[in-house]
Amino acid sequence: ISEREKNKQTYDFSGRFDGSIANNALLYVIQCEKVGDTQVKRTAIETNGILQKYIIEYGNFLNQEIARLYQNAQNSEVEGGPLQYAHELNVRLEELSSLKIFPEVFDCVKGVETIAHWQGKVTDCYVTLNRTMEQHHSRGESENLRKQLVVVHALSCLDQIRGDTRFCDLYIKYQSGINQDLREAYKIILSAISVCGYAAAGMTLSDIDDQPLNQKAKKQIVHDLQSSLVKLMKDTKCKVHWLYGKIERGTINDIPIEEIVANIEKIRTALNQCNLMDLLDGKTKRDLENFQDEIDKMLSDIILKGFASIETYMNNDNFTEAEEGMDNIGAAQRALTGIIASQEVINKTKEFREKLDTVAKDLTIQTDFSIVDKYFERPPKDLLAKLKQVS
Repeated sequence: ISEREKNKQTYDFSGRFDGSIANNALLYVIQCEKVGDTQVKRTAIETNGILQKYIIEYGNFLNQEIARLYQNAQNSEVEGGPLQYAHELNVRLEELSSLKIFPEVFDCVKGVETIAHWQGKVTDCYVTLNRTMEQHHSRGESENLRKQLVVVHALSCLDQIRGDTRFCDLYIKYQSGINQDLREAYKIILSAISVCGYAAAGMTLSDIDDQPLNQKAKKQIVHDLQSSLVKLMKDTKCKVHWLYGKIERGTINDIPIEEIVANIEKIRTALNQCNLMDLLDGKTKRDLENFQDEIDKMLSDIILKGFASIETYMNNDNFTEAEEGMDNIGAAQRALTGIIASQEVINKTKEFREKLDTVAKDLTIQTDFSIVDKYFERPPKDLLAKLKQVS
C-alpha cells in the first residue's frame, strides 16, 4: 500500500476485494495508534490514512460501477440486453451489502448511506416502470410495453434487495397482457392473409417479431400463408389462360385484366414482406420469385397469337377487323403496363402498327391492278371500300 501511495498509482479493483483483511488491518493500526511509542504511533496514523484512502476509493469505485450498471439495466436496447447488466448490478450490490460484517470497512465506504441510496433508487425505478407500463398499456402501445417488460424482467433479480417480489409481480402482470396481445395479433395476421392482405399481415408480424411465436400459431400462419399464395398464383394463371384468343377479338371487358393486374400486385406486395417470405418453404418462395416472369411469358404468347390473327385478317383484306384487333390489343397492353416486358411483343406491336398505317400504300405496291383477270379475286372496288373503313 505504501508503495502504491508513494508512486501515486491508481488502485486496481478488478480482483475481489477482501473485506476481512482490510478490516483486520484497520483494527490493527487503530490499536497501534494507542501505544506510547511516538514513532510507532506516527507510522500507525500514516498507515491508517493510507488504508482508509484505499478503502474509500474502493467504495467510490463500487458506487460508480453500481451507477453504470443501474443505468444500462434500465435500457431495453442496450447492446447485449439489460439482463446481463442487471445481473452484474445485483452482484455489486451484494458485494456492498456483504461488507456489513466488517464494521470498520463498512463505515469507510459509507455502507449504510450507499445501500439506503440504492434501495431508494430501485424503489423509484419500480414506481416509474409501473406508471410507465400502465400508460403504455392503456394507450395500446404494445411495442413500448414490450420494451419495458424486458427491463422489468431483467430487474426482477433485484427483488431480494427489498425482500419482496414487486418486479416479478409486475412482469407477470403485463406478460399475461402481452400474451393476449399476441393472440390478437395472430388473429389479425390470419384474417389479413385470408383476404390476401399481405402488407397488413407483414406489418402486424413485424410488430411482434421480437416475441417468441407460439408454435401452433406459427404453423397456422405458415399453412394459411402458403395456401393463400399458391391459390393466388393458380387463380391468376387460370385467368390468364382464359384470355387466349379473346383479347384481339374484343370479347372481354376490363374486369378479367384488372383482376390479373390486382393479383400480380398482391404477389409483389407479398414478395416485399421479408418476414412473410422467411416463413415459406423453398419451393413456394421460388415459385413466387419466378411468377412474374411466367405471367409475362404467358401474356406475351397470348399477345403474339393475337398478332398472328391480325396478320391473317390483313392477308385476307379484312382491314377493319385487323384495326379493331390492334386497338383491342393496345388497350390490353396499356392495362398490363409493367407486367408485359417482352421485347418481342414491343417489336411486333410497332411492326403491325406500321403495317396498318401504311396498308393503302403497300397495297398499291403489292397489287397489279392492270391484270383484270385478278379482279374477281380482289375486286378493287371492295378493296377501296375496306380501306375507307380504316382510313
